[in-house]
Amino acid sequence: MSVYVRNSSVTDPLVAPEGHSNLYVLVPTINTRHEVDWPGMQSAYRDKVLDRIEAQTGMKDLRGRIVEERMITPQNWCEDGSIFMGATFNLKHTLNQLLYLRPHNRYSKFRNLYLAGGGTHPGSGLPTIYESARISANMVSEQFGSKYDRIDLTMPLLRSGS
Repeated sequence: MSVYVRNSSVTDPLVAPEGHSNLYVLVPTINTRHEVDWPGMQSAYRDKVLDRIEAQTGMKDLRGRIVEERMITPQNWCEDGSIFMGATFNLKHTLNQLLYLRPHNRYSKFRNLYLAGGGTHPGSGLPTIYESARISANMVSEQFGSKYDRIDLTMPLLRSGS
């Protein structure tokens, strides 16, 4: 189980009352395709996540410090967010679906079909989703001969006069 914890109150004290923290815990998990009974297992899954955080961090008394919480499951994403199968991490979030191994931006079976988003190369997360869109937009521009400024983010930007 991967668990990502962010304490945004470290950099923005306005997100929590004085003397408190605001933790965001993200746990990539399966989507609704697998017919998991989220309402029935939500409490047990929450306990597993908290066990993991308490075992792996210095937050040994985390449960006793929770004042308010909100849990969003793939079922919530599907029903409340209209996200297909509640798949915020794509239809499959496994090692063979990471980075370059995800479906490529030009769909191989069709000449004019391009893909962009978290389920496409390079992967999920806003920075990589934006990169996916940039890759696809560049490919479309190249295919149709449109001029665009190629940006190479691996090279330092040249400043005028240098």
